[in-house]
Amino acid sequence: MSQPIHISARRMYLYFLGLVLLITVAAMSGLWLGRHSAATDDLAAEVTETTAPPATKPSAEPPLYLSLQVPAGPAREAVRDEIALSANAGLHQYVLSVVLPWQGDMAEFLEPVSYVLSQDPAAQFLLKVSLDPPAEWLRAHPQDAAKLDDTGLLSVSLASEAWHEDAKAALEAMVSAVNSSAPGRVQGYILSCLDNGSWYHSDGYDRSEANTKAFQEWLKARYADDAALQTAWGDPVIAREMAAIPQRSNSSSLEAVFLTLPQQRPISDYLQYTSDCTANAIEMLAGCIKDTAGQSTVVLAYYGYSFELLSNDAGHFALGKLLDGKLDGFASPVSYFDRGLGGTGGVMGPVDSVAAHGKKWYLIDDTRTGIAFDPATGEIERPKNVRPEDVYSVQQRNFALAVTHQMGLFWSDPQGDGQLCDAGMWERFAKMADIYQEIDAHRNADDVPLSGQPELAVVVDEVSRSYQQCDKLLNDILLNQNLESVIRAGIRTKFYLLSDVLDERVAPANVYLFLNAFHLNAEDRDRLHGVLERNRATAIWLYAPGYITDTASVDNISATVCMTVKAFDKAERMGSTSLLSESGSAKPFGKPVTVYPAFYIDDPKADSLAEYTASRKTSIASHFFAEWSSIYCAEPSLTGPLLRELLRMLEMPLPYREATAGDGMTEFYDAVYFGPNLLAIHAKESGERIIDLGEICHIRDLFSPEIGWQRKRTFGLHLRTGDTRLLRLTPIGAEEEY
Repeated sequence: MSQPIHISARRMYLYFLGLVLLITVAAMSGLWLGRHSAATDDLAAEVTETTAPPATKPSAEPPLYLSLQVPAGPAREAVRDEIALSANAGLHQYVLSVVLPWQGDMAEFLEPVSYVLSQDPAAQFLLKVSLDPPAEWLRAHPQDAAKLDDTGLLSVSLASEAWHEDAKAALEAMVSAVNSSAPGRVQGYILSCLDNGSWYHSDGYDRSEANTKAFQEWLKARYADDAALQTAWGDPVIAREMAAIPQRSNSSSLEAVFLTLPQQRPISDYLQYTSDCTANAIEMLAGCIKDTAGQSTVVLAYYGYSFELLSNDAGHFALGKLLDGKLDGFASPVSYFDRGLGGTGGVMGPVDSVAAHGKKWYLIDDTRTGIAFDPATGEIERPKNVRPEDVYSVQQRNFALAVTHQMGLFWSDPQGDGQLCDAGMWERFAKMADIYQEIDAHRNADDVPLSGQPELAVVVDEVSRSYQQCDKLLNDILLNQNLESVIRAGIRTKFYLLSDVLDERVAPANVYLFLNAFHLNAEDRDRLHGVLERNRATAIWLYAPGYITDTASVDNISATVCMTVKAFDKAERMGSTSLLSESGSAKPFGKPVTVYPAFYIDDPKADSLAEYTASRKTSIASHFFAEWSSIYCAEPSLTGPLLRELLRMLEMPLPYREATAGDGMTEFYDAVYFGPNLLAIHAKESGERIIDLGEICHIRDLFSPEIGWQRKRTFGLHLRTGDTRLLRLTPIGAEEEY
């Protein structure tokens, strides 16, 4: 039986009284805090034709936060300085890591809150609450601690009913304490647990007593009776109440991509269960907070990393279950795949599906600045081999990604060691806040979208993850590497779940890129074709779309892509040559890996666009129908140059002017983000870009308002490696207020 949580009422009253007095004193001493005006950007003006007046700002602060923890000891001085810099920049919103009071110790929990308030009396909080139980709890509940393959007790099992009970009790006590001690200060809570607080399951299947019991209950909900389970698993004697956690399959080879059904159906079911169990725990805890704090209280979770996490047992693939639930949003770092200077940054999950459900995604900018508190000297040390301008450029890129996709942003000092102790940095953050408010003031009001600007929907499927045997190697290509190619292709892009595309929950797109739509039943396949027809769109399918229904068959791929597709008899070496471009910019392509199953197109009605280098069989083909078109790429990888060639073949206007043979131009593949009348560019390399907007616009660089162009359709843009520009585009037909 779990131990009840006891809280001393007298101790709590005295603590609350002291906290109120501390806040009052801090408020009087902190009235001097004001806002510094943003510093002038150090980029030289290219054209200065107009300087527009600032837009009228909404009263609410933009969704920008300083994320930190308050350490003990001398390092606290570094956090004090960061808080002062944030407050002086006019930014008073904080993501603050706090300790969940498992035994009712409210003093330890509330102390970081009171410390920040003593430094910034205007502070507002999102409290990041770790739900990992203490070591003492795990020792007292051995049946509820995760037991991973060949490892000791590492963490709690999210299936544990005892953990559910104690975590809810601790949350209720915490919320009650917050409501009493700091009313109106806490906007909401961020739920964190497991690896790095991100609800990520470490490698291995959890064989704890709690998880085994919960898996059996999940099977009872999934299968009507034991006979149905026996048929699905191909096991004539299995019973739902006796099912064990399956053995983990060997996932390290691309020569065995998919699970064999029905023999490996237990693994497929366990993978789906793991994500469902994780999502259910998050939903339950979010409901607990809202029931205690009020339904308007914001609750977020670090979850939904569909593009980033490569292990299919990570537990992150039930985002769709949470989108219509109690959570208000999600948070993730900038993608770790390509985040350095000149890199794409990128999102970890389908952020635009989240927005389509009326929820918000928050981007965590935890860029390593090299700045840190030195406990030996008590001083803030700055690295000599890192240029501040390079750090600022990466932070500007991350902000541009956030604002174009209408995400919030956390500037993070994850260790509380002074990584953001830089006055120049905070001058830029203050400017970013102004820019965000300016964009918000005009968003959905005065924006007139550029005519003819195409949109690419990048579509990821959660269910298909549970049918893969090989996960990390394939997902690295399909999800990480292809996402980088998309961001460098230079087209307006949205990121969606397949389930939302099927339900037509999201806005229509011109082109849909299906990264991993391996599992489609006949009904969903027909629904998807209907979506494509109604939108008169093009589908670009990768590798094995629709391969798995109840069983796996190449005929399912043919039915999905509407071309005759065949399978190689054995594992095939990837790597192809494009037939699209005479300039050679798109060939060769493909990773030199051996894959099974592997496929090729053998359809006289389809147009061959690429061939495997080894077999000379068609690896990419297109087929155009009356209402929609289909492009099937049997290779798992799609490079930026190749994707750009496909889009040009479809006559999609792109802002980057095409380099042709003999014209002396360089084709640039920068990180490019689009928003409503916004174009952001983070330069991969130095050189002169020629940008063609497709129509005449007024153009202003929001990072450097002195840079602008009046009445231009085409303009040159010289960028150095790592430069970031955020351009406001106003068609001349639009009413211009700034």
